[in-house]
Amino acid sequence: MLRDTAEAFKHFKLDRASATVADADAVATISTGYGVARWGEGKWGGTEQCMVTRKDGDVRAMTSVLQNVFDAWMKLLGQPLAPPIGEY
Repeated sequence: MLRDTAEAFKHFKLDRASATVADADAVATISTGYGVARWGEGKWGGTEQCMVTRKDGDVRAMTSVLQNVFDAWMKLLGQPLAPPIGEY
């Protein structure tokens, strides 16, 4: 998903069939309210944050996507995981 988001900003519209994001318009900075993102994802309190809408309509907080990518690399490298973003 991180790759698709980066490619959407570079090429605006993705034509790759396996892409999870359609285009750059799928990425927006919005204030999340009840029911906008998954439970436990992103910032609390309705503050603005970067959200990504997948082709299937699922909305994900970019901070959670970045946390997952970081954790995957740390596991691959055999390093201890950092605390979740919400604990900073």
